[in-house]
Amino acid sequence: MNTFKEEEIMNQIEIREFVSENIKTIFAYSLSRVSNKDEAEDLAQDIVEALLKNAHKLKNKEAVYGYIWGIASNVCKKFLYKRQRQNIMFGELNDLPDDTEISDNIIVDEEISHLRRELSLLSREYRECTVAYYFDGMSCSEVSKRLGISLEMVKYYLFKTRKILKEGIGMIREYGEKSYKPGTFHFQTLVDQHTNNQYWDLFSRKLPGNILLSAYYTPMTVSELSLELGVLTVYTEDEIELLEKYKLIKAISGTKYQTNMIIFTKAYEKEVFVNADTWCVPEIKKILLAIKELLPEIRKVGFRGSDLSDNHLLWSLYVQSIFNAQCDNEYVENPELYKGTHGVVYGSDYDEEEYPTYGISGRFNYTGDKYAISFVNFGTWDNWSDAAKEIMRDVKDTSENGKTAEFPIYTSDEFESVKVILKDVLKAMGMFQSKFEENACEIMKSHAPDFVKDQIKTVVSAKLTFMSLGYIGDVGLKSEVLEMPEKDQKVTVTGFIL
Repeated sequence: MNTFKEEEIMNQIEIREFVSENIKTIFAYSLSRVSNKDEAEDLAQDIVEALLKNAHKLKNKEAVYGYIWGIASNVCKKFLYKRQRQNIMFGELNDLPDDTEISDNIIVDEEISHLRRELSLLSREYRECTVAYYFDGMSCSEVSKRLGISLEMVKYYLFKTRKILKEGIGMIREYGEKSYKPGTFHFQTLVDQHTNNQYWDLFSRKLPGNILLSAYYTPMTVSELSLELGVLTVYTEDEIELLEKYKLIKAISGTKYQTNMIIFTKAYEKEVFVNADTWCVPEIKKILLAIKELLPEIRKVGFRGSDLSDNHLLWSLYVQSIFNAQCDNEYVENPELYKGTHGVVYGSDYDEEEYPTYGISGRFNYTGDKYAISFVNFGTWDNWSDAAKEIMRDVKDTSENGKTAEFPIYTSDEFESVKVILKDVLKAMGMFQSKFEENACEIMKSHAPDFVKDQIKTVVSAKLTFMSLGYIGDVGLKSEVLEMPEKDQKVTVTGFIL
């Protein structure tokens, strides 16, 4: 007898705590079922009273939420029934059928709506069994043959489904924010070989990217993803199958999925690039001053364009020292993505325009039969391919037709001589790049989930090959050693005679 009373007390405490923590949710539930605020307050009060009154009936603590929302649903039905009776008594619904028929219709319609909702959230195995057995009128053995599973599994799915539906019908289901406000997601690949259109076309739609955003930090079931995105499971499953095919998401813990790629967030980018100035600017300033001090000796090499301004030569040599440091980095073999294609993939949750200096830079190399060029695009060229052809013509005209050099052009021997002069600078730039990369990888450890931390080194290193160019160029200006070039000056371009 004492034990029973103790259980009653514990149930009362648990129910009171639930009410205290969820009073706003109870009111929101009530407001969604009735037409005005006053009625919602009355309904919410009835629900709270019923919860406290029936607390002693709770037997299974694991089913507390299903029990609570089941009571709330029953109270709501009675409330609607009572309201309809009052409406009829006062002649407000004279043209409607009798009260019993009205209330029955309301209750049946609501239950059907909730049943359909819960069916739409079932995973494929449960949903297909349930539809075949209850809606298509098939026997368990027929369902077994249709789905290619054992008879025992069919019975298990049906038993489990009844339990899931019973608990779920009385619950409040709320769509997540991404159902009405999809997140920003950009997909990037750096591949060694070919890619295919389907791989890219996945992200011409909002749903796949938002699945990856939703399941990035926390593993989620198909049903949880469907609620978050406001999409029925039957459609979410197809998207997940495609993402699994390309290894962009993985099944873990049985029924849950987690994103299998690094996503660069705005918070990460800010910490890496914006907040790095305190140590980057002083180190880059030392490197630039060292290059500037060596300019007289470098000019003596006699390459085409050796008479260009100090600022122009500084820009070009600065960029080439960055390239050299990146080429000297230890080669890391890229993992296989799919069908023999190797490379890295990653995403971002922001638009590149938010980081204009860093996002639009790119390193380009173009080699012809006799000449080669190397340059960085800081957004100067809309079409780098057309720009490369134009620059290649400039190298040819300078070498063969005596055109005045608009940028440094080296023979192989001349460039090697310049590199010898800059050996200490190149070493310092290599150390800077390594430190920058290590710092970026370390920061990513606190931004990426444990599930993808084994990808950090490969992905961050690959991304920084391109992203750091824009940042390091910006840091050069902040050092006040480099100056903004005049309009149309090709300061980041270097030409080579092979």
